[in-house]
Amino acid sequence: MSPNLIIDMRCLQDRHYAEPGIGHHASCIVSRAPFPFIGLVDPNLPSLPPHFAELAVTLSPHAYIPNLAPGTVLLNPSPMWRQDQSFLARLLCHPGVTKAALVHDFISFDNQQTCLTQPGERLKYFSSMAWLRHYDLFFPISEDTDQRLKTLYGGVESRVTGVALPYWMHRITPQQPRHILMVGGGEPRKNSALLLRACAGSAILRDVPVVITGVYSAAAQERLCAQFPATFPGWVTELEMRALYAAAICVVTPSRAASFSLPVVEATAAQAPAVVSDIPAHRALITDPALRFAPDDADRLAAILERLVQDKSYRASVTAQQWPVWQPFSGAAVARKVWSALTPARPALRRNVRPRIAMLSPLPPAKSGVADYSAALAKTLAARVALTLFTEENVEANAHLSRNFDRVISTIGNSTLHTGIYNHAVRWGSAAICHDARLLNLTSGFGLEHAANLASAEIGRRVTPQEAASRRRKSTAGRPMKARARRVFSAPWRKRPAP
Repeated sequence: MSPNLIIDMRCLQDRHYAEPGIGHHASCIVSRAPFPFIGLVDPNLPSLPPHFAELAVTLSPHAYIPNLAPGTVLLNPSPMWRQDQSFLARLLCHPGVTKAALVHDFISFDNQQTCLTQPGERLKYFSSMAWLRHYDLFFPISEDTDQRLKTLYGGVESRVTGVALPYWMHRITPQQPRHILMVGGGEPRKNSALLLRACAGSAILRDVPVVITGVYSAAAQERLCAQFPATFPGWVTELEMRALYAAAICVVTPSRAASFSLPVVEATAAQAPAVVSDIPAHRALITDPALRFAPDDADRLAAILERLVQDKSYRASVTAQQWPVWQPFSGAAVARKVWSALTPARPALRRNVRPRIAMLSPLPPAKSGVADYSAALAKTLAARVALTLFTEENVEANAHLSRNFDRVISTIGNSTLHTGIYNHAVRWGSAAICHDARLLNLTSGFGLEHAANLASAEIGRRVTPQEAASRRRKSTAGRPMKARARRVFSAPWRKRPAP
C-alpha cells in the first residue's frame, strides 16, 4: 500500500520563486508525485496557481493532519525558503512521519556578509537551518551541496538529484549566432561584471553583442554598461528565452558560487557552447578545462570567447562534446531519484502509552458555560489520556508545535475572549470543540470586513459589513446548551470523589 504523502506547497504560492531557476526544481518534483497527496498551503500567501492546486487530493491551511497512517511521508521542496519553517512543526516533530527535504545550497550561510545583512533575515535563515535537523532523508541538487550538507549536519542520509531541464528548453533549433548570452541576476555572486570586462578588453569582442538576462536595478545596469554596452532585457518569457539561447554564440556563466548551474544544462541542450567559471558545481558539468576560467580572470575568459567567436569548427566541436551533459537531467529522471527513495521500509513508530492531549480552553474560575463544560470534560478525559490544559491567559504556540502532544483540542465560543485560542487554531491547526453555531462576535473582533468576508464565503453570497454589524449579537440559541452543560457535566464532577 502506498504511504500517505504530504507536500509543503507554500513555495509554489510565490510565482517569482516557482517559475524561474531553482524554483522549477520544486515544481518538477511535486508535479510528478506518484501517490495521492495532501498539499500544505498558507492562506496568508497568494493563492496556489490552479495547475498546482489540482495536483493535490486536498489542500490544508496548516500542518495539523489527523489520523496519520503508518508510513506517512512529508516532503519539503524548499526547506530554506524564506517562509517560517515552524509552520511544519507538528509534522517535523511527529515520530511516525518520514521527513524528506530537497536541499538547494548553503550559499547564504557561506556568504553571510553579503547575503544575510539584516538581523531579521539572519534569524529566519538560521531558524530554517535548525529545523533542517528534524529531517530523515535529504535530496541535495549536486555533489557539492551534498558535501556541504554532511559537513554541517554529519552523516545524514542523502541522494543527489541534479536539477531538471525545464520542459520548454527541449528541442531548440540553433539559429545564426548573434550574441554572447549570460543568464544572470543582480546578486553579486553572479559576477556579471567579469564578462563585461573581458569583452571590453578585447578588440575582437568589442563588436559582439552581449545579452544578460535577469533582474538588475537601473543603477546596476548603468554601472555595468559603463564597462561595456550590454543589453539587459530583464525578465523574459519562456519563448523569449528559447530565442536567446537559439541565437547564442555561447553561454557564459561566471558565477563565484553555485550549487548547481541550470544555465549550463540549458546551454548544452540548446547546442550553445557553455563557458563557465572554475568552481565545483561547474567542474561537475563541464569537464574540459579549456572552457573554464577563474572567477576573477577576465583575460582568460576573453581568450576563450575570442576562439569561439572566430573558429566555427571549434564551436561545433564543443557543442558536440557537451551535448550529453543535459541528458541525465530530464524532468522524469530527476523526479525518479526522489520518488524511488520515498517508500518507507517500516511502519511508523508506535508507543504503548496513553495519548498525550493538549486542550486549550477557558476554565474555572472563569464564569461561563464554556469554562464549566471544559472543566467537566477535562476531569473525565484525564482518566483516559495524558492531558495538559492551557487557558486563554497562557495559550502559546508551544501547545501546537510541541512534540510532547499527539493531539491538540481548541475550545471555541462566540466571544472575543476566545481570540487567542481561535488564532492559534487557524494558524497551526487543531481539533475544535465549538460551543456556538454562529461566531460573529468572535470574528468581528478582527473587524467587520473580516467577519463579512467569512460569512460571504460560508453562505455563498455577498455579506456587507453593515449586515454583519446588524447580526452581531450574542446568540441566544447557545444558552440552553450551556445550561445543560453545567447541569450534566459540572454537578457530577463536583460529587465524584478525588482519585
